[in-house]
Amino acid sequence: MTTNIYPSSSALLKESWSLFKTNFFKLFKVMLIPMLVFLVAAIVFGIGGALFAFLLKGNSGMLMLGIPLAFIFLIAMVIISLWSNVAIFYAVCNLDKELNVKDIYRLSWPLIGGFFMTSMIVSFIVLGGFTAFIVPGILIAIATSLTPFIAVNEKIYNLNAALKSRHYLIGHRWEYFCRIIVLVLIQILVTIVLSALDPDDKSILTSLIEFVFSIGFGIFYSIYAYLNYKYLSQMAPAKFDPKVARVKYTIFGFLSILSFVGIVFASITIPKIVREKVKIIDSRSSTQKIEDPQPELDELMKILKITPEATATPKTR
Repeated sequence: MTTNIYPSSSALLKESWSLFKTNFFKLFKVMLIPMLVFLVAAIVFGIGGALFAFLLKGNSGMLMLGIPLAFIFLIAMVIISLWSNVAIFYAVCNLDKELNVKDIYRLSWPLIGGFFMTSMIVSFIVLGGFTAFIVPGILIAIATSLTPFIAVNEKIYNLNAALKSRHYLIGHRWEYFCRIIVLVLIQILVTIVLSALDPDDKSILTSLIEFVFSIGFGIFYSIYAYLNYKYLSQMAPAKFDPKVARVKYTIFGFLSILSFVGIVFASITIPKIVREKVKIIDSRSSTQKIEDPQPELDELMKILKITPEATATPKTR
Protein backbone atom coordinates (compact mmCIF):
# COMPACT_ATOMS: atom_id res chain seq x y z
CA MET A 1 0.00 0.00 0.00
CA THR A 2 1.36 3.43 -1.00
CA THR A 3 0.29 6.92 -0.06
CA ASN A 4 1.14 10.41 -1.25
CA ILE A 5 0.14 12.09 2.00
CA TYR A 6 2.60 12.71 4.80
CA PRO A 7 0.51 13.02 7.98
CA SER A 8 0.87 16.15 10.07
CA SER A 9 2.59 16.18 13.45
CA SER A 10 -0.76 16.15 15.26
CA ALA A 11 -1.97 13.16 13.21
CA LEU A 12 1.27 11.27 13.89
CA LEU A 13 1.07 12.08 17.59
CA LYS A 14 -2.52 10.84 17.73
CA GLU A 15 -1.70 7.59 15.93
CA SER A 16 1.41 7.10 18.07
CA TRP A 17 -0.64 7.55 21.23
CA SER A 18 -3.15 4.93 20.08
CA LEU A 19 -0.37 2.40 19.41
CA PHE A 20 1.36 3.38 22.65
CA LYS A 21 -1.68 2.55 24.75
CA THR A 22 -2.18 -0.87 23.18
CA ASN A 23 1.48 -1.92 23.08
CA PHE A 24 3.05 -0.23 26.09
CA PHE A 25 3.41 -3.28 28.34
CA LYS A 26 4.88 -5.45 25.61
CA LEU A 27 7.46 -2.82 24.68
CA PHE A 28 8.12 -2.08 28.34
CA LYS A 29 8.96 -5.74 28.96
CA VAL A 30 11.35 -5.67 26.00
CA MET A 31 13.11 -2.67 27.58
CA LEU A 32 12.98 -4.14 31.09
CA ILE A 33 14.98 -7.28 30.29
CA PRO A 34 18.32 -5.50 29.59
CA MET A 35 17.79 -3.29 32.66
CA LEU A 36 17.47 -6.37 34.87
CA VAL A 37 20.46 -8.01 33.18
CA PHE A 38 22.60 -4.92 33.77
CA LEU A 39 21.44 -4.70 37.38
CA VAL A 40 22.33 -8.34 38.07
CA ALA A 41 25.63 -7.92 36.20
CA ALA A 42 26.50 -4.84 38.27
CA ILE A 43 25.85 -6.74 41.51
CA VAL A 44 27.85 -9.75 40.36
CA PHE A 45 30.67 -7.56 39.08
CA GLY A 46 30.76 -5.59 42.34
CA ILE A 47 30.87 -8.69 44.53
CA GLY A 48 33.29 -10.42 42.16
CA GLY A 49 35.52 -7.35 42.07
CA ALA A 50 35.68 -7.17 45.85
CA LEU A 51 36.46 -10.90 46.07
CA PHE A 52 39.07 -10.57 43.35
CA ALA A 53 40.73 -7.65 45.15
CA PHE A 54 40.92 -9.80 48.27
CA LEU A 55 42.47 -12.73 46.41
CA LEU A 56 44.88 -10.50 44.50
CA LYS A 57 47.00 -9.74 47.54
CA GLY A 58 50.44 -11.00 46.64
CA ASN A 59 49.11 -13.12 43.75
CA SER A 60 50.11 -11.84 40.31
CA GLY A 61 48.63 -14.92 38.61
CA MET A 62 45.12 -13.90 39.67
CA LEU A 63 45.69 -10.48 38.14
CA MET A 64 46.56 -12.05 34.78
CA LEU A 65 43.36 -14.09 35.01
CA GLY A 66 41.23 -11.08 35.92
CA ILE A 67 42.13 -9.00 32.86
CA PRO A 68 40.66 -11.40 30.24
CA LEU A 69 37.63 -12.04 32.48
CA ALA A 70 36.94 -8.31 32.70
CA PHE A 71 37.34 -8.01 28.92
CA ILE A 72 34.89 -10.88 28.32
CA PHE A 73 32.42 -9.29 30.73
CA LEU A 74 32.67 -5.95 28.88
CA ILE A 75 32.09 -7.59 25.49
CA ALA A 76 29.08 -9.47 26.89
CA MET A 77 27.54 -6.21 28.16
CA VAL A 78 28.07 -4.53 24.77
CA ILE A 79 26.37 -7.44 22.98
CA ILE A 80 23.43 -7.39 25.38
CA SER A 81 23.01 -3.63 24.94
CA LEU A 82 23.15 -3.99 21.16
CA TRP A 83 20.72 -6.92 21.21
CA SER A 84 18.21 -4.97 23.29
CA ASN A 85 18.38 -2.00 20.87
CA VAL A 86 17.72 -4.27 17.90
CA ALA A 87 14.87 -5.93 19.82
CA ILE A 88 13.18 -2.57 20.45
CA PHE A 89 13.36 -1.63 16.77
CA TYR A 90 12.12 -5.09 15.77
CA ALA A 91 9.20 -4.92 18.19
CA VAL A 92 8.15 -1.45 17.00
CA CYS A 93 8.37 -2.51 13.35
CA ASN A 94 6.12 -5.51 14.05
CA LEU A 95 3.41 -4.10 16.28
CA ASP A 96 0.78 -5.63 14.00
CA LYS A 97 2.06 -9.15 14.73
CA GLU A 98 1.29 -11.32 17.74
CA LEU A 99 4.81 -11.67 19.14
CA ASN A 100 5.79 -12.21 22.74
CA VAL A 101 9.01 -10.92 24.26
CA LYS A 102 10.80 -14.24 23.76
CA ASP A 103 9.91 -14.25 20.04
CA ILE A 104 11.09 -10.66 19.66
CA TYR A 105 14.52 -11.37 21.13
CA ARG A 106 14.83 -14.67 19.26
CA LEU A 107 13.99 -13.10 15.87
CA SER A 108 16.13 -10.01 16.45
CA TRP A 109 19.28 -11.96 17.36
CA PRO A 110 20.35 -12.71 13.74
CA LEU A 111 20.10 -8.99 12.91
CA ILE A 112 22.71 -7.85 15.44
CA GLY A 113 25.75 -8.12 13.15
CA GLY A 114 24.24 -6.20 10.25
CA PHE A 115 22.74 -3.60 12.60
CA PHE A 116 26.09 -3.03 14.31
CA MET A 117 28.05 -2.64 11.08
CA THR A 118 25.39 -0.34 9.66
CA SER A 119 25.47 1.83 12.78
CA MET A 120 29.27 2.07 12.64
CA ILE A 121 29.33 3.01 8.96
CA VAL A 122 26.60 5.63 9.37
CA SER A 123 28.42 7.07 12.41
CA PHE A 124 31.60 7.46 10.36
CA ILE A 125 29.67 9.13 7.53
CA VAL A 126 27.95 11.59 9.88
CA LEU A 127 31.22 12.31 11.71
CA GLY A 128 32.89 12.94 8.37
CA GLY A 129 30.15 15.44 7.52
CA PHE A 130 30.73 17.29 10.80
CA THR A 131 34.49 17.21 10.15
CA ALA A 132 34.01 18.89 6.77
CA PHE A 133 31.63 21.45 8.24
CA ILE A 134 28.74 21.56 10.70
CA VAL A 135 25.96 21.99 8.14
CA PRO A 136 26.84 18.91 6.02
CA GLY A 137 26.98 16.89 9.23
CA ILE A 138 23.47 17.99 10.23
CA LEU A 139 22.08 17.29 6.77
CA ILE A 140 23.66 13.83 6.64
CA ALA A 141 22.45 13.03 10.17
CA ILE A 142 18.88 13.85 9.11
CA ALA A 143 19.18 11.98 5.82
CA THR A 144 20.45 8.79 7.48
CA SER A 145 18.20 8.84 10.56
CA LEU A 146 15.85 6.17 9.15
CA THR A 147 18.73 3.70 8.82
CA PRO A 148 17.96 1.64 11.98
CA PHE A 149 14.42 0.88 10.80
CA ILE A 150 15.67 -0.02 7.32
CA ALA A 151 18.32 -2.36 8.74
CA VAL A 152 15.85 -4.14 11.04
CA ASN A 153 12.67 -4.09 8.96
CA GLU A 154 14.04 -4.42 5.43
CA LYS A 155 17.33 -6.18 6.27
CA ILE A 156 19.30 -3.74 4.14
CA TYR A 157 22.66 -3.01 5.74
CA ASN A 158 25.80 -0.90 5.63
CA LEU A 159 26.05 1.96 3.12
CA ASN A 160 22.99 0.70 1.23
CA ALA A 161 20.82 1.33 4.30
CA ALA A 162 22.07 4.92 4.56
CA LEU A 163 21.40 5.49 0.86
CA LYS A 164 17.92 4.01 1.21
CA SER A 165 17.19 6.33 4.13
CA ARG A 166 18.27 9.30 2.04
CA HIS A 167 16.03 8.08 -0.80
CA TYR A 168 12.98 7.90 1.48
CA LEU A 169 13.53 11.50 2.60
CA ILE A 170 13.83 13.01 -0.89
CA GLY A 171 11.50 16.01 -0.97
CA HIS A 172 10.45 15.58 2.67
CA ARG A 173 13.65 16.15 4.61
CA TRP A 174 12.59 19.36 6.35
CA GLU A 175 9.03 18.16 6.89
CA TYR A 176 10.46 15.14 8.67
CA PHE A 177 12.86 17.31 10.66
CA CYS A 178 10.02 19.56 11.85
CA ARG A 179 7.93 16.55 12.93
CA ILE A 180 10.81 15.18 14.98
CA ILE A 181 11.53 18.59 16.51
CA VAL A 182 7.92 18.80 17.71
CA LEU A 183 8.41 15.71 19.87
CA VAL A 184 11.81 16.92 21.10
CA LEU A 185 10.23 20.22 22.18
CA ILE A 186 7.53 18.33 24.08
CA GLN A 187 10.22 16.37 25.91
CA ILE A 188 12.11 19.56 26.78
CA LEU A 189 8.91 21.20 28.04
CA VAL A 190 8.04 18.26 30.30
CA THR A 191 11.60 18.14 31.62
CA ILE A 192 11.49 21.85 32.47
CA VAL A 193 8.17 21.42 34.29
CA LEU A 194 9.50 18.48 36.33
CA SER A 195 12.67 20.41 37.19
CA ALA A 196 10.59 23.42 38.30
CA LEU A 197 8.55 21.22 40.64
CA ASP A 198 11.71 20.08 42.40
CA PRO A 199 14.54 22.57 41.72
CA ASP A 200 16.85 20.97 44.31
CA ASP A 201 16.32 17.48 42.80
CA LYS A 202 15.93 15.93 46.24
CA SER A 203 12.45 14.44 46.03
CA ILE A 204 12.30 10.68 45.54
CA LEU A 205 8.83 11.06 44.03
CA THR A 206 10.11 13.52 41.41
CA SER A 207 13.01 11.22 40.54
CA LEU A 208 10.58 8.32 40.17
CA ILE A 209 8.32 10.41 37.92
CA GLU A 210 11.31 11.40 35.77
CA PHE A 211 12.37 7.75 35.49
CA VAL A 212 8.88 6.61 34.47
CA PHE A 213 8.59 9.49 32.01
CA SER A 214 11.96 8.67 30.42
CA ILE A 215 10.88 5.06 29.82
CA GLY A 216 7.43 6.03 28.55
CA PHE A 217 8.82 8.75 26.32
CA GLY A 218 11.43 6.37 24.91
CA ILE A 219 8.70 3.92 23.92
CA PHE A 220 6.48 6.67 22.51
CA TYR A 221 9.35 8.19 20.53
CA SER A 222 10.21 4.80 19.02
CA ILE A 223 6.62 4.41 17.81
CA TYR A 224 6.50 7.98 16.52
CA ALA A 225 9.79 7.58 14.63
CA TYR A 226 8.61 4.29 13.14
CA LEU A 227 5.40 5.89 11.81
CA ASN A 228 7.50 8.57 10.12
CA TYR A 229 9.61 5.85 8.54
CA LYS A 230 6.54 3.89 7.45
CA TYR A 231 4.84 6.81 5.69
CA LEU A 232 8.04 8.11 4.13
CA SER A 233 8.90 4.67 2.72
CA GLN A 234 5.43 4.51 1.17
CA MET A 235 5.84 7.95 -0.39
CA ALA A 236 9.35 7.41 -1.75
CA PRO A 237 9.96 7.80 -5.50
CA ALA A 238 10.01 4.53 -7.41
CA LYS A 239 13.34 5.33 -9.09
CA PHE A 240 16.31 4.72 -6.81
CA ASP A 241 19.64 6.01 -8.17
CA PRO A 242 22.19 6.31 -5.35
CA LYS A 243 25.36 6.72 -7.47
CA VAL A 244 26.13 10.35 -6.60
CA ALA A 245 25.18 9.96 -2.94
CA ARG A 246 27.24 6.77 -2.68
CA VAL A 247 30.38 8.62 -3.77
CA LYS A 248 29.62 11.51 -1.42
CA TYR A 249 28.97 9.29 1.60
CA THR A 250 32.09 7.25 0.86
CA ILE A 251 34.20 10.41 0.80
CA PHE A 252 32.73 11.56 4.12
CA GLY A 253 33.41 8.13 5.60
CA PHE A 254 37.07 8.21 4.58
CA LEU A 255 37.34 11.80 5.81
CA SER A 256 36.09 10.66 9.20
CA ILE A 257 38.63 7.84 9.32
CA LEU A 258 41.47 10.20 8.35
CA SER A 259 40.39 12.65 11.05
CA PHE A 260 40.38 9.89 13.63
CA VAL A 261 43.83 8.71 12.56
CA GLY A 262 45.10 12.29 12.65
CA ILE A 263 43.80 12.84 16.19
CA VAL A 264 45.38 9.60 17.41
CA PHE A 265 48.68 10.45 15.70
CA ALA A 266 48.73 13.96 17.17
CA SER A 267 47.88 12.73 20.67
CA ILE A 268 50.86 10.34 20.51
CA THR A 269 53.49 12.45 18.76
CA ILE A 270 52.96 15.90 20.33
CA PRO A 271 53.51 14.78 23.96
CA LYS A 272 56.55 12.80 22.78
CA ILE A 273 58.05 15.87 21.08
CA VAL A 274 57.43 18.00 24.15
CA ARG A 275 59.01 15.41 26.46
CA GLU A 276 62.08 15.17 24.23
CA LYS A 277 62.40 18.95 24.15
CA VAL A 278 62.15 19.17 27.92
CA LYS A 279 64.86 16.49 28.25
CA ILE A 280 67.16 18.48 25.95
CA ILE A 281 66.67 21.64 28.03
CA ASP A 282 67.25 19.70 31.26
CA SER A 283 70.46 18.14 29.88
CA ARG A 284 71.77 21.54 28.81
CA SER A 285 71.02 23.09 32.17
CA SER A 286 72.79 20.26 33.98
CA THR A 287 75.98 20.44 31.92
CA GLN A 288 76.42 24.17 31.55
CA LYS A 289 75.26 27.34 33.13
CA ILE A 290 72.65 28.97 30.99
CA GLU A 291 73.11 32.72 31.16
CA ASP A 292 69.91 33.43 29.22
CA PRO A 293 67.29 30.61 29.31
CA GLN A 294 64.77 32.69 27.38
CA PRO A 295 65.54 31.19 23.89
CA GLU A 296 64.90 27.68 25.16
CA LEU A 297 61.69 28.76 26.88
CA ASP A 298 60.51 30.56 23.74
CA GLU A 299 61.13 27.44 21.68
CA LEU A 300 59.19 25.27 24.10
CA MET A 301 56.32 27.78 24.22
CA LYS A 302 56.26 27.79 20.42
CA ILE A 303 55.80 24.01 20.38
CA LEU A 304 52.99 24.24 22.92
CA LYS A 305 51.54 27.26 21.05
CA ILE A 306 51.53 29.44 24.18
CA THR A 307 51.76 33.19 23.64
CA PRO A 308 53.81 35.38 26.01
CA GLU A 309 50.64 37.32 26.82
CA ALA A 310 49.00 34.13 28.13
CA THR A 311 51.80 33.62 30.68
CA ALA A 312 52.19 37.25 31.72
CA THR A 313 51.55 38.01 35.37
CA PRO A 314 48.56 40.36 35.75
CA LYS A 315 49.43 43.77 37.16
CA THR A 316 48.20 44.51 40.65
CA ARG A 317 46.69 47.84 41.49
